[in-house]
Amino acid sequence: MKGHSSGLDGEDDNWVIFDNFKLTFKGFDAEVIKPVLQDEITKDEALMSQIMGKTAYSHLETAINAAKASLTGEDGEAMFNCLSNLFEVNAEVTASIENFVKLNNALNTLMQEMGIAEGMGDPTAIAEASQLYTDISTRMGNHEIEDSEIEGLIDEINAAITKMKIPNTGEASDLNPVEMTSVITNPSYSESVNGWNGTAPDQWGGTDSPSAQHYNTNYDMYQTFLGLPAGTYQVKLKGFYRAGTSESDYQKKDSTEYSHAFLYAQTKDEEGNDVTSSKALMRLNEVLFMKGYEYIDQDAVAADFAAANTDTIKADGEPDTYKYDLVPFRMSTAYQVMQAGFFDNNVVTVKVAEGAPLRIGLKKAQTIANDWTFFDEWELWYFGTESAKTPDGDLSGIKVMDLTDSIKSEYFTLDGRKATAVQKGILIEKVTFSNGAAVVRKIRR
Repeated sequence: MKGHSSGLDGEDDNWVIFDNFKLTFKGFDAEVIKPVLQDEITKDEALMSQIMGKTAYSHLETAINAAKASLTGEDGEAMFNCLSNLFEVNAEVTASIENFVKLNNALNTLMQEMGIAEGMGDPTAIAEASQLYTDISTRMGNHEIEDSEIEGLIDEINAAITKMKIPNTGEASDLNPVEMTSVITNPSYSESVNGWNGTAPDQWGGTDSPSAQHYNTNYDMYQTFLGLPAGTYQVKLKGFYRAGTSESDYQKKDSTEYSHAFLYAQTKDEEGNDVTSSKALMRLNEVLFMKGYEYIDQDAVAADFAAANTDTIKADGEPDTYKYDLVPFRMSTAYQVMQAGFFDNNVVTVKVAEGAPLRIGLKKAQTIANDWTFFDEWELWYFGTESAKTPDGDLSGIKVMDLTDSIKSEYFTLDGRKATAVQKGILIEKVTFSNGAAVVRKIRR
């Protein structure tokens, strides 16, 4: 006999006693297996109403029918095999149902965006989005979509959402750029970090001081857009990078060697190659001291800090209330400096090809102890297809994340014949991704 006793707070007031475990082999006894199989069939039939992939649904339906058929006989081994098959199919179905939650969430977002765009957005874009919603919803309800199609369909949904947010760009030019900031989700971080992917900021402001920061860390945060019209774009961002402490940054202010934070825009050219434009984010002290401010040791002005209860630098034109103009070192005062217009000149130019994605982001791959990146108010501007503006090169020296995870590219002529990647002329490119999704687009060689 084996037993175990335990108590609470040192008192032995719990007692478990057990003995004589027994294991009996029943083989393929139909009377033993049948009730277990019936219970599994009942559970799996309930799953049939769930949204899942075409293949998963077919496998589940076939397995249930085979299991039901086995119950009409007395072959215990056949019942056992059907039970094992249901267990395997159940795992496949559960994974598929989870996958389709992502697609259903994207559809719900599309529906919400259609409601927002109604009466304000492009009627054609709204109609196309509505048709896409109907098509996907119908196919999903009929179990006609494979799991491998989900990511591609989500891309189509995101492209439709972007198109509904695009203003009239027909007259866009260098003299008359069209602001496209409306396609950026949460450009000023008033909605926390909603819409941004990659590395989340250490802190973000909110409605009172909408801004964000990365402190003493490397990062890559970005948004990717599909469905933008071809042409030249500029990405703008208010912000600065401090190379270490304020004193350290001041000592390095005349050197670009320590500028590690980069604003970037990445897309694909007409040949399908990744193209990146990037510029170093403005340095904190580089800007401040160009405007005539000097670095002041904080210990020497401790009384003034205490009296002012702030570390803000005074904007041009403000009363000189305190003895010193101080360098910001927290989000609240950095936001004040930014609103004074000190860090508005972070701009990168990029050319987007027809049907190509655009990713905008902020990235840093090297760290100086106590370095600081502060940023806010993303903007996107469109200059049309005839812009004379020159795209920036990639000054970052860092490998920006690939826009796609493609595993195979195939090329076809306009009449459907297979072509080679080096063949000249207009071709159809089919890119297949590792998740099974595919994108087809027209390119010029």
